[in-house]
This record gives sequence, structure tokens and C-alpha cells, in this order.
Amino acid sequence: ITEFEIFNGASDGNKAFWNELMAYMVVLNFDSQTAREAAQIVHELKSKRKTMDKPDLFIAATARIHGLKFDTFNTKH
Repeated sequence: ITEFEIFNGASDGNKAFWNELMAYMVVLNFDSQTAREAAQIVHELKSKRKTMDKPDLFIAATARIHGLKFDTFNTKH
């Protein structure tokens, strides 16, 4: 999940909760290297005639750059 998704969906009453929880989490940056990895994933998917929603694409690229697993319940992808 991205920090954007958390705070974009948070109500004013939930923001304090999320701010406190985020203090205990490691937030991985979306930098130039990750952006290039996302572009590579798009290229790989296009060759298979597949697509991925941008939020999932950015999470997947971040996971690959950091050697982490990417898991989703979105069976369309």
C-alpha cells in the first residue's frame, strides 16, 4: 500500500491514527531507479498484452527494487 492511498482514503478522524501508525513503518521512496523499474514492468506486460493499474505498478516496482515480494488480492492482475 502506498502512503498516498492511506491518506487519500483517511477521514479527518482517522488521520491521527494513521500518522501514529506511520511512525512505526518504513516508507520506501519512489525514486528515479524505481520509476525506471516501473517502465520496465510496463514493457514486460505490454509484450504479454497485459496491463496493471498505476498504484499496483508503483508498488510492484518498489518491491522489485528492494528485493521484496509483491502480493495482491486483485485477481485481474
